[in-house]
Amino acid sequence: MKALSLTQPMAWAIFHGKDVENRSWNTYYRGSLLIHASKGFSREHYDWIAVNENRLCCILPQPEDLIHGALIGIVNLVRVMKRGGATEPIFGHGVSMGDKERELEYLKKYDSTFYSHWFFGPYGFVLENARAFGKPIAYRGSLGLFDVPDNVVAREMLSV
Repeated sequence: MKALSLTQPMAWAIFHGKDVENRSWNTYYRGSLLIHASKGFSREHYDWIAVNENRLCCILPQPEDLIHGALIGIVNLVRVMKRGGATEPIFGHGVSMGDKERELEYLKKYDSTFYSHWFFGPYGFVLENARAFGKPIAYRGSLGLFDVPDNVVAREMLSV
């Protein structure tokens, strides 16, 4: 199964309302994505969330209570947004969904505008259905999307 490693508190935020993961690179992968909490911590991100807790509808735990070095849950990566220019997202052709038919189906079903307090770009992985594991699974992360053997998460997957 594919996984993505994030520093804290952004890994925590995925399971507390964060619906976009910002990246400098695109991916054509769509589907289930394990979230790995890396050993890293970003004071800048922590302070930003703390200042914006009301707007983001979340309450941060103390830094020492955040989990590190473990797989902490799973989400669905449903599409990728690309920021156009300085502030406006590109829609339609800028929304890579893996194939044109799925993109057109999505644009018919939903308003093509996309807004998230979490989207800064240049690419935004749009995430849905985040499910935290009951118990973190100690695991070493990696850069980019990386593979985790199914047997590593099999037991935890039964409970989400």
